[in-house]
Amino acid sequence: CDDDDGGGGDDDHRPLLKLTVSDDGPGLSAAVQARLFTAFVQEEGSRAHSATGTSGVGLWLVKTLCDASGGGVVARNREPHGAEFVARFGVAAAWRDNSVACAAATTATEP
Repeated sequence: CDDDDGGGGDDDHRPLLKLTVSDDGPGLSAAVQARLFTAFVQEEGSRAHSATGTSGVGLWLVKTLCDASGGGVVARNREPHGAEFVARFGVAAAWRDNSVACAAATTATEP
């Protein structure tokens, strides 16, 4: 896997769906990056500590799904500021089969 880009490097020859999300916030500290994909971990001061907050499983779930599909996910800081998350999901072998892909495309476009 190509750890710099969310797994699934060119050597793997696997079709992957790549999703990149970035922001222009303060970025991620080294301490946060070290535990970012751990279940139930939340950064102090995040909205999770409010009455309408979250449980801290979102990024853990993304990593679990990416890894299970043969992909991966990475988080990194952007210059001059901000963070970027790159998630790669392995595409099922059935999707590569033309008949399945054509049927799915036809179904998606029908009224």
